[in-house]
Amino acid sequence: MTDFRPFEPPVASETVSSAREFADILRSLGCACSDRIESRCGRSAAQLFAGVDIDGRTFADMCLSLGLPPQEARALLELARIEVVATLCLTLARPSEQPTAQRSASGGCACPRN
Repeated sequence: MTDFRPFEPPVASETVSSAREFADILRSLGCACSDRIESRCGRSAAQLFAGVDIDGRTFADMCLSLGLPPQEARALLELARIEVVATLCLTLARPSEQPTAQRSASGGCACPRN
């Protein structure tokens, strides 16, 4: 069984700040994408993505905590990741409607709820 781990960008000394920035983007995506993942893929997919890719829990631990067989969980996690990529692309393709100061006040989350 393949163990799914959170995304960890390669870090060289000259790319540390960009790796941190990318990690911050992933964390804010957890908030921005949660509702979209849940509505398009289901609650279990959203929980898997948050647990494995945002919180760093192991794939096996998330399978156990959600009571999902690994094959089903693997498919759900892949669907959730596809939704995250789509949301990221759509978000980067349009200008931000939320001022930077407002994003800072909401912990960096740029989702419409904040």
